[in-house]
Amino acid sequence: MESQRKSGLPSQAVNKRQRFRFDEAVLHFLNMLLVTIGVGAMMISLYTYNENIRKALENILNQPKTLINTNYFYYYVNHIVSIGAVLATCGVLGFFSVCCKNNCSLIMHFILIVLAITYSMTAIFFFLSERAKIESSIMIVFQKQVLQKYHTGNAELDELLDATHIMFQCCGAKGCKDFKEPPSSCNCTEKNEVVGCMKAVGDVVSTVLTSLLFGGTALLGLEMLIWIMTCYVYQND
Repeated sequence: MESQRKSGLPSQAVNKRQRFRFDEAVLHFLNMLLVTIGVGAMMISLYTYNENIRKALENILNQPKTLINTNYFYYYVNHIVSIGAVLATCGVLGFFSVCCKNNCSLIMHFILIVLAITYSMTAIFFFLSERAKIESSIMIVFQKQVLQKYHTGNAELDELLDATHIMFQCCGAKGCKDFKEPPSSCNCTEKNEVVGCMKAVGDVVSTVLTSLLFGGTALLGLEMLIWIMTCYVYQND
């Protein structure tokens, strides 16, 4: 009996090590995914600092009595850059902690994940409470700064709205009836009923905001899963 118990110990140790390798592999994958999301968020956000994009935003937003100005816009862009940096750092630290089996850095990774979860939950609750206001503000700015200034001497805004007509297959605020002679970008014909850009763009804005909400919820789920796996790996190290 004693010899059987002794012979069983090595196989149990091997199974234990294999299980730990699987857990660590899962945590490696989750951390790599977190790094990818963080770097992607930073790259997309930093791209909005492109000179052409900045000029277009300034032309639309930096107007008297505008609800949203460029400072307001880039305030949130900078927040997204910061979040992306934290996520990427957290992912790299977690990858290093598991790879090098460093408990000290694993604890730091755990703390960062807790902070990321707290921030994500706060951001989601804020977004839910402010979503209607954000959507309304965007559409008011679009109506006042783009639609109502079409063909008023601003060539850049004219090009922007023409591109909007083509991209979203819409015309004016409410449709072709907004113009005595609809522009060619509207593609208005007797057989082609074109919706207004307020509806078309509004639907897109609503879809984007919904996607952001689901994306934020998925990110929160990923962070919580990493938190659970980090606890499990640390306790069984």
